[in-house]
Amino acid sequence: MEKVSQHVLDILSAGIAEYTQNITLMMMAYEDGLDMVEIEEIQSVYEKLETTMLFYQSHATGPDRLLSQELYIRLQETMRRMMGEEAQKTDERVSRKLSSLPKGVTVHTEDGEHTYYVFHHEMLGYIGRLFVRAEGLNSLHVEAEMAEGDKGNLFKERMLQRIVEAFEKDILGVS
Repeated sequence: MEKVSQHVLDILSAGIAEYTQNITLMMMAYEDGLDMVEIEEIQSVYEKLETTMLFYQSHATGPDRLLSQELYIRLQETMRRMMGEEAQKTDERVSRKLSSLPKGVTVHTEDGEHTYYVFHHEMLGYIGRLFVRAEGLNSLHVEAEMAEGDKGNLFKERMLQRIVEAFEKDILGVS
């Protein structure tokens, strides 16, 4: 894959922000029943934005990649809801992005103080959960939490460490 300059990524980021604001206003107007917006217009803007966001995600790293992915997921959910389609399961979305997860591990998200990524293993059960914390403007840090009763369980501790490494590699783009 060719490398894209930071200048190009910055321009794309600004465009994505502007289009996101526009489509959000269009979605709100449509959901409020205002006749000024047709669903076809929203779909057209969404398709252009989706293409741009996927390109951006494939070249962005770190915080920019994570924020872009979470924004894309939220827009995708809203579009599906507006089109009367069933929402995609969160664990399916996240699992596809975490291609290097250890075998037998599943993941789903939970919203709370943070967006938590919760991991289970088919034999070990609950492994733990992760969330991403900002450390400065362009730095993210993955925080991992285990159940108090699992601390000292070397199998679960090692599994959680492997999950953190997979998350950093696949989601944050850290090598």
